[in-house]
Amino acid sequence: MSNNPTLLITGSSGLLGYEFISRFKHDYEIVAITHSQNSVRLPSVQYVDIDFSAEWSVRRLPSQVDFILHLAQSPKFREFPSAALEVFNVNLSSTIKLLDYAVGAKIRKFVFASTGGIYGSSSSPISVNSEILSPTGLSHYFGSKLSAEMFANNYRDLFFVDINRIFFMYGPRQSKNMLIPRLIDSVQTGKIIQLAGENGISINPVFVGDVAHFLNWQLQEKGSAVYNVAGPEVISIKDLVILIQEYFGGVINFEMIPASTDIVADAAEFLSKLDDRPTGIATGIAAFRKYTS
Repeated sequence: MSNNPTLLITGSSGLLGYEFISRFKHDYEIVAITHSQNSVRLPSVQYVDIDFSAEWSVRRLPSQVDFILHLAQSPKFREFPSAALEVFNVNLSSTIKLLDYAVGAKIRKFVFASTGGIYGSSSSPISVNSEILSPTGLSHYFGSKLSAEMFANNYRDLFFVDINRIFFMYGPRQSKNMLIPRLIDSVQTGKIIQLAGENGISINPVFVGDVAHFLNWQLQEKGSAVYNVAGPEVISIKDLVILIQEYFGGVINFEMIPASTDIVADAAEFLSKLDDRPTGIATGIAAFRKYTS
């Protein structure tokens, strides 16, 4: 019988969930919630098939766990209003159910994966204290994430709660409808890439492996906190596309549109918790090529 702490993780087949389990499956007794019986399953992990977009019961979960990593999100986050109810169920309803379950399960810490998309525009790096978008400025997806944050924070007197606002996470196995896989595909196929202004917006994307290591650090750390989770390097979309072409070949086909505000996070607190040097953008992009070759 293992003395490892028990961890319940949602979104286990997603980019971050799979990465975390791959790296740390021997450090925890992992109960992984997956929405599909066809998901990749790793050895020494207990899987529970639950579809958060439909009705489900916490009776299928263990009676006691030490930690919850709630990483699940609906892949239909862009499909409003057709998938509005599904996004609500996955992002908000499942969070409330898990928080209520967490009380009885006597957990130590609840970690929720939110998004940097809840912030308003800013000409300077966005801190955790930066202005949040107004209710009328939030999309359905971003609104559901912010609402889930608010519900989770109400439980801080019962167990520790960490909120991670993630900015442009990327890595191998990522869904092709996310930013960097889309840019790779556009370069390889010669599709038009829109640039907001001469160079496009600037961002500081974060590599999934760094986020996985941070999650492991969080689970050992007492206390509750909110973190901006972003990478160590700022890069424009134009320079990012040029870098992608260097690794993958293909054709760059830019179309300029009106300039927009950069989306750069102040992630100093997150970056300070990484034992190893954070992954640079060139190294992260190279990981895509290694994975697909």
